[in-house]
Amino acid sequence: MPQSSGPAQWKIEPDDDPHGARLHTTATGGPAGTTTLSNPESIWISPGTIATNYTLTATYPNEYATNIYDTAQIHTANPKIISIDPLLDINKPLHHTDLYKTNALVVRRADAFAVTVELSAMYDNQIHDISFHAVDTFNGVPMTNDIPVSISDLDNMQWFCKFISSQKTSTDTVLVEMEIHLPANNCPIGEYKFFAQTTHKDRTMPIVDEKCFPVDVIILFNPWNSNDFVHLTSDTERQEYVMNQNGLIWMGRDVHNKIAKNWRYGQFEDDALSVLLSELQATSGATVVNTLDRQTRAIPSRVARHLAARVNSNDGGILQGNWSPDFSGGTSPFDWRGSPQILSQYKRTGNAVKYGQCWVFAGTLTTLLRCSGIPSRPVTNYMSGHDTNGDGILDIAFDHNGNFYPAKSKDSIWNYHVWSEAWMQRARGIGHSGWQVVDATPQEKSDGTFQCGPAAVSAIKQNLGGIFDVTFVRAEINALTRIDHYLSPSIYSCIQYTERHDYVGKDVSTKSIGNNSREDITSNYK
Repeated sequence: MPQSSGPAQWKIEPDDDPHGARLHTTATGGPAGTTTLSNPESIWISPGTIATNYTLTATYPNEYATNIYDTAQIHTANPKIISIDPLLDINKPLHHTDLYKTNALVVRRADAFAVTVELSAMYDNQIHDISFHAVDTFNGVPMTNDIPVSISDLDNMQWFCKFISSQKTSTDTVLVEMEIHLPANNCPIGEYKFFAQTTHKDRTMPIVDEKCFPVDVIILFNPWNSNDFVHLTSDTERQEYVMNQNGLIWMGRDVHNKIAKNWRYGQFEDDALSVLLSELQATSGATVVNTLDRQTRAIPSRVARHLAARVNSNDGGILQGNWSPDFSGGTSPFDWRGSPQILSQYKRTGNAVKYGQCWVFAGTLTTLLRCSGIPSRPVTNYMSGHDTNGDGILDIAFDHNGNFYPAKSKDSIWNYHVWSEAWMQRARGIGHSGWQVVDATPQEKSDGTFQCGPAAVSAIKQNLGGIFDVTFVRAEINALTRIDHYLSPSIYSCIQYTERHDYVGKDVSTKSIGNNSREDITSNYK
């Protein structure tokens, strides 16, 4: 065997790639009969790997002959995903979702969550990447959201993941910790299936392995993050309007006889989350505007409007209204004590629950809004107008005894009416962010469906109009009221006519933050 006088030559077989297989290491000739291979654990083959086993041959050419010094078998590094841990006990408290009674991982958009992936010992973070993708089936059509690996933070409208650390385990596997970042305001809420993938850093090579998360991932709105449209700056308000499962709804015979009804929201119950997810998929009414697609699932105003339509059953939904004295065949609205019983019955039977009136609709809608992550509260308007023809004016009549005279009235006034308020920023061009009226009680159709709002409270106060249903809600609380008063039983009797600007919209009430007293918010509207 001749003496070494230069570097050895290496040949890899098979080598069918047009660019040639590459050996990411160095080799030098040594003394006669020897060669030195530096960093042999760094060997890998790319691009276009076509086999898992390769023969590496070291030869030394001289002027007389080519001598084979040695051969070795090389196995390409194809790490397998052994398991995925979504770290429920860590992620749920960080995302304020640990109270949801579900086996799924519930997280909030605009934030990140940690995950650990256990891989076979062949994994090397200098050679391989772990990436993820999230698959949704909104509207029955699967869509894959790729979550690429990034070494730095991307903008808050993108999916991406970051490598945190890796370590070998006692069983000689590799445990890799990653951080998955969720987009903010363009991220649709709902249920996803997440997958982990291992790939070579050389992107021309195929995926090495793929595995589904052991649990589904549910993404919700995030009132804790300033990049989300539903952000609330005050933690005290978040505790009251997102986390509090118990509250009060103000009722009573009239403005002079107010009473508070205890209401259990139960927004973290399994049935509440289950109904929310199913109702996000549902279609209300005959117009396409009432169907949530991926884009509108990301917009809290559209989600709130959709839920307002789904809480009543007039176009197919959760609760059937009944304002008669006969509640046979169902439960009296006065007997409900909270939303969980209603949502459980609806989930179990698939049929509209009997019966609801305004406070039941508002309590149930508040539950679903809080469940989705939208801050919300029920609000009671005493002496609440109902404008039936959309002219913004209330035309009502009273008989000679001072009783409401429906035959001569175009509109009506309720002794009180309860709706929900939802907190959110509105899209640019609409303005008037903050509290928005969202009403699930079926009074009048909007866009062909019994739904109302979100109507910005600030726009209602300033009489600025705008979407959605600002004019209708303004009539409930601020309308000019034209009153005909019949002075005798005769239909031809003298009529006393008056106009009032302060007849409707009295003592607008909601539960105070942190206690069970009444907060008067009339000045927000008037």
